[in-house]
Amino acid sequence: MAVGIYWAMRISTIGFQVAIPTGIGFWLDTRWNTSPWMVLVGAGLGFAIGTLEFIRLAREQSPSDARRTAQKQRKTSNPKDRQAD
Repeated sequence: MAVGIYWAMRISTIGFQVAIPTGIGFWLDTRWNTSPWMVLVGAGLGFAIGTLEFIRLAREQSPSDARRTAQKQRKTSNPKDRQAD
């Protein structure tokens, strides 16, 4: 169940990253009477941020990256690599 909650959280984060800048753009449009320019800017910014987050999520699931991450974790947890204070 924890895995399902983790994935729901990651996917909903991407949705919020697209929706929140668009909502802020809508609010700015109503405040400054610039319709639809701020919505378009907010949607473009949100889309770019969401796309970057999606790419990051896909890279985390890549088998080669998973091996690389596991190797980094093993190197940092090796007691010989730690310096004595």
